[in-house]
This record gives sequence, C-alpha cells and structure tokens, in this order.
Amino acid sequence: MERHKRSILRSATTFLLAAGSAASLVIAGNSPAAAVPSQALMYSVDGGATWSNNVAAAPGAQVLTRAWYNNDLMTPVSGASIQTDIPAGFTLVPNTTRTCLSPSTTDPTMPGTEQVCSTDSGQGGMVDDGSVWSGSTLTINPTAGLFGQPASGIPDAQSGYLATGKTRYVNLSKCGYYWAAGSDNWSTVTDISNSGALFDSGTSVSNTPATAPECGAGDGTSTYNATNSGYAALDLLGNKYVNLMQCDYYWAAGSDNWANVTDIANGGALFDSGTNTSNSPATAPTCGAGDGTSTYTAVNSGYAALDMLNNRYLNLMQCGYYWGAGSDNWYSVVDISNGGTLFDSGTNASNSPATAPTCGTGDGASTHIPMNSGYAALDTLDTTRGRGFVEFRMTAPFPLVTTPYDQTASMTGDGTSAGKITVVVDALPTVGDWGFAQGKWQVLPGHKLDPFIEVTCAPVPGASPVPAAGSCQYGFGMVISIKPLNGSVLLDNAVSGGTSTTGSQWDLNLKSTGARVGQCYVEVDKTAVTCLVVKNGTAAAGDSLITSVPVEMLTTPRTATPAFQVTWWNPHGEPQTGQTPGGNDLWGANDFLTIVTSPASGN
Repeated sequence: MERHKRSILRSATTFLLAAGSAASLVIAGNSPAAAVPSQALMYSVDGGATWSNNVAAAPGAQVLTRAWYNNDLMTPVSGASIQTDIPAGFTLVPNTTRTCLSPSTTDPTMPGTEQVCSTDSGQGGMVDDGSVWSGSTLTINPTAGLFGQPASGIPDAQSGYLATGKTRYVNLSKCGYYWAAGSDNWSTVTDISNSGALFDSGTSVSNTPATAPECGAGDGTSTYNATNSGYAALDLLGNKYVNLMQCDYYWAAGSDNWANVTDIANGGALFDSGTNTSNSPATAPTCGAGDGTSTYTAVNSGYAALDMLNNRYLNLMQCGYYWGAGSDNWYSVVDISNGGTLFDSGTNASNSPATAPTCGTGDGASTHIPMNSGYAALDTLDTTRGRGFVEFRMTAPFPLVTTPYDQTASMTGDGTSAGKITVVVDALPTVGDWGFAQGKWQVLPGHKLDPFIEVTCAPVPGASPVPAAGSCQYGFGMVISIKPLNGSVLLDNAVSGGTSTTGSQWDLNLKSTGARVGQCYVEVDKTAVTCLVVKNGTAAAGDSLITSVPVEMLTTPRTATPAFQVTWWNPHGEPQTGQTPGGNDLWGANDFLTIVTSPASGN
C-alpha cells in the first residue's frame, strides 16, 4: 500500500454558499416584461436534512444543490429551461442530476413531503449528463424525465413544457342503483337531472384522496346499491394521463347491461375496471372477466387516454340510454364500438370547461335519455402547487486560502441578482491521536459483511509516539474512506439484499452520545464510501466516530487477498499529536485498516 507524505496544513476550510449563485430560468419567447415562474437556489450539506441558500461545507464534501422554480401562473410555459453554473473549483458528481415535483412546498428551506422525482418508479430516471451539462453549465428542462418527457437528448432534455400547478387527485365516484321493477342495475359517475340530487355522484378534484364513493341515496324506486358502487382516487402527481376504462357486463336473467369505471366490491376483482393514471396512454380497456352470471361485453366497453399534462379540465360526460326491450338503463362515459359513434361519449381533456354532455343519439333500440345524462368539468388547476426543482450534487474543492467567488443570477423578466461564495480558512484541531484499534481484519472470501466502521481516539495505548491520554479534537475536513479492492463490492445500505449503492447516505456519529458529527455517502460510481466530518468538537480517549448504520460489503472470492482498505486522513495533513510537543503521527500505522480474506484451507 502506497503512503504519501503530505505537508501539515493546520487549517480547515469552510465554504459559505450565498444566495444568488448563478441560476436562471429562461422562457423561450417571453419578453423581459412577461410573467415567468420564480426560482431560487438551495443547498444542503447534510444529505437533505436541512436546506439554506447560505451553507458551510467541509473540503471535499458533497453539496446537494436544488434549483427551485414556482410556476404560479394560470397557464403552462413552453420552452422552459433552467440554467446554472457550478461555482469555480467545484465539480459535478456524475449521474446525480434529476428533476422533482414538490407541490406542497411553500418554503424551499423546508421542503414538503409530497414529492415525485424523475428517479421514481414510472418516471424517466436520472437525467443524462451529456444531454444537459456542457462543462460546468447546466441547461435543463425543469421537468425532464417527468410526465413521460425525455430524460436525455438535445433539445428535449434542455427545454420543454412546464405545466401549471395541479390538484393532486381526480376522485371518481361510481354510484350503483337497482331498479327492481325492471331488474335493472344502472349507475352514475356525474350529477344528473333525474330526481334532483338523489342520483348524483360526488366525482370531484381534490388534494385529498377519496376513501369511499359519494352517492345520492336513490329515490326509493331505484335504490342505492353499495356492492355495485366504487371509487378511484386518481393521482395526477407526476402522471400525464388519466386512463379511463369502462367495463360493461350483461346480466342475461335481467336483460341488463351495466358498467364500471372503478373497482367495486361485487365479485371481488371480477368486475373491476383498470382505470388509472400513468405516463403511458391506455390502448385498450382492462376489465374483470365477469362471474359467469354477468358476462363481460366487449362492444359496450371502451377507454379514453386523457392527457392532463397539457389540459386544465377533465370533461367527464355520462351518456344515459334506455333499451326498452330489456327495460334497461345503461350508460357510456367513453367511446365504445357498439353502434359506431351512436353511443359515444364526449369525455375529453381540454383547456375549456364543458357546459353540457356531448352524447351519441342512440340507435333507436336504445334511446338517449337526457335526464340520466350529465357532465362534470373537473378543473385541475391549482396555482399554489406549481413548485418543483432540479437537483444535482457537486463536490467542494480544497482551497488553501480564503477565496471569494462572485456570481450573478438572472431570470428573464426579473432582472439580475448577485451573490458570493466565500471560502473561509479556520484553524484545524491539533489535539489527540485518532486511528483504528486494529490494523487488519481477516474475513471469509465471497462473504457478506455488515460492520460498523469506527475510528477511535487514542486507540493503541503505548504506541509510539505515545497517544494523548486525555482527549481528541475532530473537525471539518477529516475523512474516513472505505474502498473495495480486487473484486469486492459495496452493497446497498438502504435496500435489504440489494446490490446498488447509488444515492446511499447516512450519518457519522460520536459513539458516546449518538450525536451526528458527519455525513457518509457511497460514491455514485461505487468505488468508495466516504465519511466526512462536518462539525468541530472534542472526544474523550476511547470514544469513537462511528457510522450510524453498518456498511454492507461483499468480499472478493479470492483467498488471502486484500478486500477493503479503510483509511483515516485529512486532505491538508492529519493534525494529530502525541504527548511529545510538536509530535505528529501523520500516516501513522493506526490510520489504516485492511480487510483481508483468509487463506485457502490447508495453506
């Protein structure tokens, strides 16, 4: 193992990232006087636990950066692009750029919990670095990788469509009724004029999901049927399409056509509808098979893939029909193949609200019944919910002297603002000897380990130079590095049994108190775990700085081979002294822990 002597720089570096670091939101086609969404930069040095536009970071620390926007306009924005430059001396952590919606956030220093990101299931993933980064300059569509928009490619990932704020849920209520005289099951999904509000549906938009259908009580002749009623809380957050699916069934004994657009209690899943939200448009209805008594009827079933990203209103239209021969009331809320367009519904997504249902005229055998028809113009606009951010990580440099970084920020239509990043040089701790209690661990080859990694104050009494007996100081810039060797692998600390470490992070704590003193993270390329001390303090002899969770590892299958190298160091020279005045154990033997696989049996 190669050990490099470093000059002892008795200094630690703190970075102050000030508000206004170069970021702008560029809106294609907007004049300087045009209204544009607002934006702000926020930073975190503790893995996202706290946020500020003015933070202190340790040398070499990863700074989590968010460029926030707030589209509080009444209309969407085309050609939107966020631009920012990494400060001089900082470097981008590869494959960490993503976009997120955070509609419940009112203050970016305290982000809301309601969030969906391009890295979440059903979205486009991390945004491709090569598509949005040019050197230290980021140019990105604020919602690249969300709503089915590309997460790669030029110009699509660089500029695009910034939607308005949306209510989160479309709450469909499917209300089933039974008309005994006609042996007739029928339903409503909107308000209708028949009998006032007695057959009305509570279909609505809300930021709270429905937990049950809301239905009129019926008029006594037609009674409410709970088992044929249901609801769907359709989540619009991060989803482009409402895929509305009408599933029709025929009950021969009652000459009765009846349909669902939601799951219902009747028959378990045999009559359920696949109505959902997604970033992929439906291409056919997904329906339960029926129970044999009521059979699935394909010609009376259908679907509508409604684009709610580009449209404000979901215009839901219920078209009621009456089949006289079967004394049968039935409806359609989407286009169906039966009768060509004669039974089609005008359900659509639009930027204009419906004012009446649009329905096919019927074919004569089944006639259109206006009083059993209705509509709901569901307005999904919510200008208070237009916040989101672009996020990436950057690594702080290791300057030796105080260095100012002047930057400007601009937004089309809002003028410019100025900010400054100042590197402040402070004194480093000079008391105590930190190290590992053992220099080598022997472990099985091809074996999973999950040890806590800790570095101890005065770990080896009697060593030369003699360690300080009293206490040790810790401070900014001190580092524990864990590197896999010879085919060993770092596993995922967040997912049991997982093998991906991307994005994993946890705390470094003072063992005696459990207080957080630093941050550990897995490098995106999986080449190391790095634990950075981010606070100054003092520990008693025998106390340790320890990872808050075990570090999961898989050792090389090779025998008698170094599997992991754990190192304690400071990039400016390790500031540790023994009892001898001026003494220092820079790169001393106790600063290294090598994890080695055991020899082959018999060797």
